[in-house]
Amino acid sequence: MLQVADLSVYFATRRSLAQMARGQAAPPVKAVDGINLEAARQQTLGIVGESGSGKTTLARAIIGLAERTAGDIRLLGLSLPPKLSRRHKDLLQQLQYVFQNPEEALNPYLTVGETLRRPFITLAQHTRAEADTAVQQLLTAVRLPATYAQRLPSQLSGGEKQRVAIARAFATHPDLLIADEAVSALDVSVQASILNLLSELQHEHHNTLLFISHDLAVVGYLADEIAVVYVGQLMEVAAAAALFAPPYHPYTEALLSSIPLATPDAAQQQIRLQGDVPSQINKPSGCPFHPRCPRYLGEICARETPPWQTHANGKRIFCHIPLSELTRQQAQLIPLETPETGVNTL
Repeated sequence: MLQVADLSVYFATRRSLAQMARGQAAPPVKAVDGINLEAARQQTLGIVGESGSGKTTLARAIIGLAERTAGDIRLLGLSLPPKLSRRHKDLLQQLQYVFQNPEEALNPYLTVGETLRRPFITLAQHTRAEADTAVQQLLTAVRLPATYAQRLPSQLSGGEKQRVAIARAFATHPDLLIADEAVSALDVSVQASILNLLSELQHEHHNTLLFISHDLAVVGYLADEIAVVYVGQLMEVAAAAALFAPPYHPYTEALLSSIPLATPDAAQQQIRLQGDVPSQINKPSGCPFHPRCPRYLGEICARETPPWQTHANGKRIFCHIPLSELTRQQAQLIPLETPETGVNTL
């Protein structure tokens, strides 16, 4: 469904006085730096990483809201123009987006019915009567009463607003839906219902979902495959079940150690990373994770770009440490139970 090849998104910065005096150009912010990804039909690809890791920029480049510096993005084999304004209406129907904050995603001056009617008329070319019927069906699909069509966003709770935003995204039956931190602004009690709704609608409409979150437990609950991103680069890509079994990239290992275990008596070693996420203007050489890595090997990590290593289960890890050594070191540290064992990581 989706192919991302060598994608880079750089943002220009202002030159400092010293750079002006020396005639030097200001280095760019490398928000996304050479990412390769694929998302299969009717599957969920989870993108996880800390704040500032480049997840949202990656999503905005795919949707066309951030212009890519290099690389190619293909939907159903067709190369996507970099800018949203250059994309045909038929393409806009097939690629939809659910934003993080439903407060900002909905026009406060439009009723729910007016908001949901727009994509049917502007993209699907429905008549007003056809659009009104479709709006009622959408509200039913996202478990909201038909009377909500008359309400304004200010009359809705946070979870209800996000349901409306999800309904709008599904209005054109997109082939690919991007959900960018779609539950992070919601109360924990509401998150599970929204996740279940996304899963149900995805299976009903047979589309592909790109789900982005900083919470690995949430991503593990929903995704079929997971990609771990750090400072604009991929660190690990694996099927969801395989990601929760060693070996892990050391960055993934740290993320996993923060997930509360379902078994209260189980012991778990917490891995607390030192320092902050490095600047994406002056990124570390070698492995970008090496300044914070708890398994730092030395000069090889600081100077040489790591190789991609592939495990027998298909997991790919961007690291200098041999997979056999990572497995030996990590086997007893994080007693996580995978989704296949029936334990809900939420």
